[in-house]
Amino acid sequence: MYDSSHITVSANHVGNTQGAIGIDADSSGSADDETIENNVVYGSLVYDAIDVCGSNGTTVTANTVSNSGQSAIHLDSTCALYGGPVGGTATVSGNILNEACAGILNGSAGNTIGTNTSNNLANTTLVADTATCTPPSGGDAVGALTDDSGQKKPQVARP
Repeated sequence: MYDSSHITVSANHVGNTQGAIGIDADSSGSADDETIENNVVYGSLVYDAIDVCGSNGTTVTANTVSNSGQSAIHLDSTCALYGGPVGGTATVSGNILNEACAGILNGSAGNTIGTNTSNNLANTTLVADTATCTPPSGGDAVGALTDDSGQKKPQVARP
């Protein structure tokens, strides 16, 4: 979703995609005070499973995220590169994060990272917008990319 505030993304099952749930703000508008809750996201092959870019006051809670090629949840400040806000003041808690390079990639300041359940992550939380890591082996997202597919296995969290 672009430039939409006060939106709730809830009770979705999203899988086998490049990037599953994205909240983005640019110079055209804001994407503040979103709620992302009770979603099941699996097999984000290329990008982050949940990406919150340039949003202030967003709550990400009670989601189950498995097999992400990059991060399970990215609190992303790179929207500022496109004239959008940096974002911040998000709250992330009560999520189940399984098999990703980074459980939470925290690129913006002022966020509250509460208790989340983490399993088989290369990094639980990284304070950055970019990170180099090798995804844990055995996950469907990583395993789905084979030599026959013509795609390379993801290795670097999105800049």
